[in-house]
Amino acid sequence: MKLLMGLIWALGGAAAGTVVLGLAGAAYANLTNMTSREGAAGFFIVGMALLGGLLGLGVGLVLYARGAEPGAWAMRLGQGTLGVVLLVALLAAAVWGWMQLRESPVMIGNAQVQLMLEFRVAQAHAPAKGLRDWLDVEVNTSSTRIPALLQPDDARQEAGQWVIPALQGPLIRAGNRLVVARIRGPEGSRDELFSPGMPRTPDPKAGWSPWAAPGQIFDTQGQPLRSPPLLEMRWRVRVYGQE
Repeated sequence: MKLLMGLIWALGGAAAGTVVLGLAGAAYANLTNMTSREGAAGFFIVGMALLGGLLGLGVGLVLYARGAEPGAWAMRLGQGTLGVVLLVALLAAAVWGWMQLRESPVMIGNAQVQLMLEFRVAQAHAPAKGLRDWLDVEVNTSSTRIPALLQPDDARQEAGQWVIPALQGPLIRAGNRLVVARIRGPEGSRDELFSPGMPRTPDPKAGWSPWAAPGQIFDTQGQPLRSPPLLEMRWRVRVYGQE
């Protein structure tokens, strides 16, 4: 309880100091006709307000400690200071957690990361028309839907199957990713959905994942299909500019 009371006194002092010195800074900037070039006056006012907040924080703690019984002044001051430290630590942890959970481009050092995909399909089942005419791929997260760039010139044949590479970048850091392969074939259109078991920040040194079939298949109306999958997929990541 004493930690909370000390924190309340400290926050009250900080608020009062911010207002007082912020208004004083604004009045001084106005009276001296301080230049606003490149935001000089605004920076001065904000700096004064921040200084007032820090001074007010200290004054609030001292005033709280003065109400202690004789000989308990230092303990009361320490309790109030500990309350402030705990609040700052809690806010820092909340900001760190938000930074980790928000979706943003994956960074390895100072470089962004690309998601490399490969799809394979039996030659006997592949539509005869051009690759871009029957296949589209996008990578979905909870807040993004980013198309992947197919690379038909790099497609190759392996053991009676076509292997089709694609690139998506920058890779978005997310808890869950869904790779959607939209197929337009002679028997109708379908969406094959892959859910790669990919960490939020994949390791570029990990190499290719195993080949995997789609977890779900839907028609263009969103109805599930029980037909066998056409594609398999594997993935890896690489840092921009590296192989």
